[in-house]
Amino acid sequence: MSVPTNEEIAALLAFSNPMGTVWPPRPPRPMNDKDAREQALERIAEFISLLVFRRTMEKNAAPRGFQVPRDRIHVYQPDDLKNVEFPAIAFLPGRGMHVPQGLGPPLPMEDTQDVYGAGTVLVKQSDYVETFTIEVLAAKHAFRRAIVAGLKQGLRATDKSLSTDLSLPGYFDQVARFWLDESTYIDDNPEVVKNRRRAHLFVELTVPEVFLIDYVELVPIVDLGGADASEVYDGNLFLDFGETPFNSGTVRSRCSGDSS
Repeated sequence: MSVPTNEEIAALLAFSNPMGTVWPPRPPRPMNDKDAREQALERIAEFISLLVFRRTMEKNAAPRGFQVPRDRIHVYQPDDLKNVEFPAIAFLPGRGMHVPQGLGPPLPMEDTQDVYGAGTVLVKQSDYVETFTIEVLAAKHAFRRAIVAGLKQGLRATDKSLSTDLSLPGYFDQVARFWLDESTYIDDNPEVVKNRRRAHLFVELTVPEVFLIDYVELVPIVDLGGADASEVYDGNLFLDFGETPFNSGTVRSRCSGDSS
């Protein structure tokens, strides 16, 4: 199956061109396999896997440290909870909002020009905002309590604000912000009897949604010429160019490429 050209995609859109269309045409970019949300959740999962939680031990004994390995931190609800090894953590999705920057078109981020490839620049389309749930799963209350206490501290450990900001190397180095909103312990009888204790932490995620596009630089050209056109009127005043070239008596602009 052949890859559609920009012109074929533009024909389907009818009233506008795909973002980043340039002339001469360049091969269309493939669709992303992960969105900003997925990149952000994988990053916070990596962060949590590095935290050392402290479990209360028997009387007069010092708390003991432990970690939740990355393979026990799921960025989605596990398919089979019966086979999940505890302690574990799962991210439960919430409804996300795409908050635009305004009513106009996306604006290029000038500091990203040529950073992620020659002739490319990032544009910011919106901020993605979602309140998702971090579900803590443990067999014993001591483990659950330790993870909840540690997450409350770890998600608010920076000295700049009560949020945790993490860079996303796999997503054009954008920064995802995580803000702890609410938390609750869950003790339902059938689950507790089975040694399955849960807790929920509600976290607001904000991450920029960006798009890498192609661009070309405009190269203005003044083409003067014509018989006896030594002075050219631009609508306001006459411009004196001295001895004029040939072929035309107008001033026009031309660029080496067109970008939309």
